[in-house]
This record gives sequence, structure tokens and C-alpha cells, in this order.
Amino acid sequence: MSSGPMMMLLLINGFSPTELSASLSQLKGQTKNLGTHNQRESYWQAYQDIQGQITKYSNLDVNGGKLYGLVKYFRSLDDPSEKGKTEFEPFTKRQMGLVGTPRLLMGRHIKLDVVEEESASTGKEFVMPWFGGEAESAYLDITAGEECISVDSDRGVFVSTRVKRKNCAGAPSSVKNVDSLIDYV
Repeated sequence: MSSGPMMMLLLINGFSPTELSASLSQLKGQTKNLGTHNQRESYWQAYQDIQGQITKYSNLDVNGGKLYGLVKYFRSLDDPSEKGKTEFEPFTKRQMGLVGTPRLLMGRHIKLDVVEEESASTGKEFVMPWFGGEAESAYLDITAGEECISVDSDRGVFVSTRVKRKNCAGAPSSVKNVDSLIDYV
């Protein structure tokens, strides 16, 4: 199935392969201080591999050629001669609804830069990257994370995992003390 551990995970919400390619080039420029020189070169090689392989997952008849899903890239950081493998896992119907919810996913969002006036961008397109050990952890959290109840005294009550957070409908907008939480529950 995979060759080596998961080295990179990209959550893609509404990018075409061309737009993803431009964003990966932008990401390459932003990761110049990531890890050692050899690790950076491995990540840069991963960007190139993903750019070369991602077009096979795009279908103009489905979502206008836009990609919605998780790109997993597998390769060992220790063996630079090892060939990496890219896998694309499309979102389920439920995941599509969740990523469309504002502020649901926590972490770094890379927004789609719109350069063409004719672009069908909605402003909600984004990519979220995870690297190294965080990639596997984020994948497990997104696909099978155990939820818990979290309380933010300023924003209210949430059902959360490490990466996802959903505001509870009907919950008080702010919880200032334990008594107000007990009244809600």
C-alpha cells in the first residue's frame, strides 16, 4: 500500500491540480527553515512528486476538476534514493460538509491566490499541510479522532479533536463559570 512512513499530508479543499501546483511552490518557499538541509530537500522532492502525480485524481466531470480530499505522501526521510508514493483519498459526503464549515479545522490554512478574474473561486478554498510525524497524527485525527467536549470561556462549548472543532448548537456563547456549564448540561 505505501512505501515508508507518511512524510506529508495535505488536506485539499477545492483546488484544481494547477492551483495546487502554484500553492505547493508557495509552500516550498515558506519551508526554507524546516528541519535539516537533507529534510528540506526531501520535502521539496515530495512537492515535485505530488505535483507530477496529482493530475490523475482530477476529473473535470466531478466538481469541475477541483480536488476535495487528503493527499498522503509516503517516503522515508532516511533513504533519499527511495521513491515516494502519492495517494489521494477523496472526502466522504460528511467530510465535505465538515470542511465547508467555517473555522472547523484548526491549523495552518493556505488560501487560494486568485490571479484570474474568470476564476470560479469562492474564497473558501484552502490547503492544510502537515509534515513528518505530525502527518500521520493529523490523518488519524481527521479520519478517526476521538471527540471530547471542550470549553472556551469566551467562545462557548465545542466538540473537539486535536485538529477539528465544532461549536455546539444551542450552547451558551460564553461559559464564565461551572454553574453556567452545569445549567446548560
